[in-house]
Amino acid sequence: KAFFKEQSDYYKVLFFKETKPLGTAGSLSFLNGKINSNFFLTNCDTLIDDNYNKIYKNHLIKKNDVTIVISKFKLKVPYGIILHNKDNFKGISEKPSYSFYFNVGLYVISKNILKLIKRNKKMNIDDLIEIAQKRKYKIGIYKISNKKVHDTGNWSQYFKTQKLIN
Repeated sequence: KAFFKEQSDYYKVLFFKETKPLGTAGSLSFLNGKINSNFFLTNCDTLIDDNYNKIYKNHLIKKNDVTIVISKFKLKVPYGIILHNKDNFKGISEKPSYSFYFNVGLYVISKNILKLIKRNKKMNIDDLIEIAQKRKYKIGIYKISNKKVHDTGNWSQYFKTQKLIN
Protein backbone atom coordinates (compact mmCIF):
# COMPACT_ATOMS: atom_id res chain seq x y z
CA LYS A 1 0.00 0.00 0.00
CA ALA A 2 2.82 2.39 0.92
CA PHE A 3 4.46 2.01 -2.50
CA PHE A 4 1.25 2.82 -4.37
CA LYS A 5 0.46 5.77 -2.07
CA GLU A 6 3.75 7.29 -3.21
CA GLN A 7 2.83 6.57 -6.85
CA SER A 8 -0.71 7.97 -6.62
CA ASP A 9 -0.08 10.45 -9.46
CA TYR A 10 0.62 7.56 -11.83
CA TYR A 11 -1.79 4.81 -10.79
CA LYS A 12 -5.32 4.42 -9.58
CA VAL A 13 -5.24 1.50 -7.16
CA LEU A 14 -8.07 0.11 -5.09
CA PHE A 15 -7.34 -2.16 -2.13
CA PHE A 16 -9.80 -4.75 -0.85
CA LYS A 17 -9.42 -6.70 2.36
CA GLU A 18 -10.76 -10.21 2.75
CA THR A 19 -12.35 -11.03 6.09
CA LYS A 20 -11.65 -14.70 5.31
CA PRO A 21 -9.48 -16.37 2.65
CA LEU A 22 -11.46 -16.45 -0.59
CA GLY A 23 -8.94 -17.95 -3.01
CA THR A 24 -7.62 -16.29 -6.14
CA ALA A 25 -10.96 -16.20 -7.96
CA GLY A 26 -13.17 -15.65 -4.91
CA SER A 27 -11.42 -12.38 -4.12
CA LEU A 28 -12.26 -11.12 -7.61
CA SER A 29 -15.86 -10.74 -6.47
CA PHE A 30 -14.77 -7.41 -4.97
CA LEU A 31 -14.25 -6.13 -8.54
CA ASN A 32 -17.79 -6.85 -9.70
CA GLY A 33 -19.36 -3.51 -10.60
CA LYS A 34 -16.07 -1.67 -10.04
CA ILE A 35 -14.26 -2.60 -13.25
CA ASN A 36 -15.41 -1.97 -16.79
CA SER A 37 -12.76 -3.62 -18.94
CA ASN A 38 -10.59 -6.69 -19.31
CA PHE A 39 -7.84 -7.04 -16.73
CA PHE A 40 -4.71 -9.02 -15.89
CA LEU A 41 -4.65 -11.38 -12.94
CA THR A 42 -1.32 -12.77 -11.79
CA ASN A 43 -0.07 -14.93 -8.97
CA CYS A 44 2.00 -12.83 -6.59
CA ASP A 45 4.89 -15.32 -6.52
CA THR A 46 5.48 -15.35 -10.29
CA LEU A 47 7.26 -12.75 -12.40
CA ILE A 48 6.58 -12.82 -16.12
CA ASP A 49 9.07 -11.06 -18.39
CA ASP A 50 7.07 -10.90 -21.60
CA ASN A 51 5.17 -8.42 -23.72
CA TYR A 52 1.90 -7.84 -21.86
CA ASN A 53 0.59 -5.71 -24.71
CA LYS A 54 0.87 -8.69 -27.10
CA ILE A 55 -0.83 -10.95 -24.58
CA TYR A 56 -3.67 -8.46 -24.17
CA LYS A 57 -4.07 -7.91 -27.91
CA ASN A 58 -4.20 -11.69 -28.45
CA HIS A 59 -6.98 -11.89 -25.85
CA LEU A 60 -8.97 -9.26 -27.76
CA ILE A 61 -8.31 -10.70 -31.24
CA LYS A 62 -9.32 -14.21 -30.15
CA LYS A 63 -12.38 -12.77 -28.34
CA ASN A 64 -11.56 -14.84 -25.26
CA ASP A 65 -13.37 -14.48 -21.98
CA VAL A 66 -10.31 -15.86 -20.20
CA THR A 67 -6.80 -16.19 -21.59
CA ILE A 68 -4.44 -18.49 -19.67
CA VAL A 69 -0.75 -17.83 -20.24
CA ILE A 70 1.13 -21.11 -20.53
CA SER A 71 4.69 -22.29 -21.09
CA LYS A 72 6.34 -25.53 -22.11
CA PHE A 73 8.09 -27.62 -19.47
CA LYS A 74 10.44 -30.45 -20.32
CA LEU A 75 11.02 -33.23 -17.84
CA LYS A 76 13.81 -35.76 -18.27
CA VAL A 77 13.35 -38.86 -16.16
CA PRO A 78 16.78 -40.08 -14.99
CA TYR A 79 15.65 -43.73 -14.86
CA GLY A 80 14.41 -46.39 -17.22
CA ILE A 81 10.61 -46.46 -17.09
CA ILE A 82 8.95 -49.86 -17.01
CA LEU A 83 5.97 -50.19 -19.33
CA HIS A 84 3.47 -52.73 -18.05
CA ASN A 85 -0.14 -53.83 -18.02
CA LYS A 86 -1.02 -54.95 -14.50
CA ASP A 87 1.67 -57.58 -13.78
CA ASN A 88 2.75 -58.08 -17.39
CA PHE A 89 5.99 -56.52 -18.59
CA LYS A 90 5.61 -54.65 -21.90
CA GLY A 91 8.99 -52.95 -22.29
CA ILE A 92 11.44 -50.36 -21.02
CA SER A 93 11.67 -46.72 -22.01
CA GLU A 94 15.22 -45.71 -21.09
CA LYS A 95 15.45 -42.25 -19.50
CA PRO A 96 12.54 -40.73 -21.41
CA SER A 97 11.78 -37.03 -21.80
CA TYR A 98 8.31 -35.59 -21.54
CA SER A 99 7.08 -32.16 -22.59
CA PHE A 100 3.89 -30.51 -21.45
CA TYR A 101 2.46 -27.04 -21.00
CA PHE A 102 1.88 -25.55 -17.58
CA ASN A 103 -0.12 -22.61 -16.29
CA VAL A 104 2.33 -19.80 -15.45
CA GLY A 105 -0.16 -17.99 -13.20
CA LEU A 106 -0.99 -15.08 -15.51
CA TYR A 107 -4.44 -14.53 -17.00
CA VAL A 108 -6.36 -11.93 -18.96
CA ILE A 109 -9.95 -11.92 -17.76
CA SER A 110 -12.97 -10.22 -19.27
CA LYS A 111 -15.23 -8.34 -16.88
CA ASN A 112 -18.22 -10.55 -17.81
CA ILE A 113 -16.52 -13.47 -16.00
CA LEU A 114 -16.97 -11.67 -12.68
CA LYS A 115 -20.69 -12.47 -12.61
CA LEU A 116 -19.78 -16.16 -12.20
CA ILE A 117 -18.22 -15.47 -8.79
CA LYS A 118 -20.35 -15.44 -5.66
CA ARG A 119 -19.55 -12.75 -3.13
CA ASN A 120 -17.59 -13.88 -0.06
CA LYS A 121 -17.39 -17.48 -1.31
CA LYS A 122 -14.06 -19.24 -1.63
CA MET A 123 -13.17 -20.08 -5.22
CA ASN A 124 -9.88 -21.02 -6.80
CA ILE A 125 -9.00 -19.88 -10.32
CA ASP A 126 -9.22 -23.41 -11.76
CA ASP A 127 -12.77 -23.67 -10.38
CA LEU A 128 -13.73 -20.39 -12.05
CA ILE A 129 -12.25 -21.49 -15.37
CA GLU A 130 -14.06 -24.83 -15.16
CA ILE A 131 -17.39 -23.10 -14.48
CA ALA A 132 -16.79 -20.65 -17.33
CA GLN A 133 -15.96 -23.49 -19.71
CA LYS A 134 -19.10 -25.45 -18.73
CA ARG A 135 -21.17 -22.33 -19.40
CA LYS A 136 -19.58 -22.02 -22.86
CA TYR A 137 -17.40 -19.00 -22.18
CA LYS A 138 -14.38 -18.87 -24.48
CA ILE A 139 -11.19 -19.97 -22.73
CA GLY A 140 -8.00 -19.42 -24.70
CA ILE A 141 -4.29 -19.87 -24.18
CA TYR A 142 -1.22 -17.78 -24.94
CA LYS A 143 2.18 -19.50 -25.10
CA ILE A 144 5.37 -17.90 -23.82
CA SER A 145 8.93 -19.17 -23.43
CA ASN A 146 9.71 -20.78 -20.08
CA LYS A 147 12.76 -18.47 -19.97
CA LYS A 148 10.27 -15.65 -19.43
CA VAL A 149 8.72 -17.24 -16.32
CA HIS A 150 10.34 -16.65 -12.93
CA ASP A 151 8.68 -18.42 -10.02
CA THR A 152 9.59 -17.11 -6.58
CA GLY A 153 7.37 -19.54 -4.67
CA ASN A 154 10.29 -21.34 -3.02
CA TRP A 155 13.61 -20.07 -1.70
CA SER A 156 15.87 -21.55 -4.38
CA GLN A 157 13.74 -20.06 -7.17
CA TYR A 158 13.46 -16.77 -5.28
CA PHE A 159 17.26 -16.39 -5.03
CA LYS A 160 17.68 -17.39 -8.69
CA THR A 161 15.11 -14.79 -9.76
CA GLN A 162 16.66 -12.17 -7.48
CA LYS A 163 20.01 -12.62 -9.29
CA LEU A 164 18.29 -12.14 -12.65
CA ILE A 165 16.70 -8.82 -11.74
CA ASN A 166 19.66 -7.30 -9.88
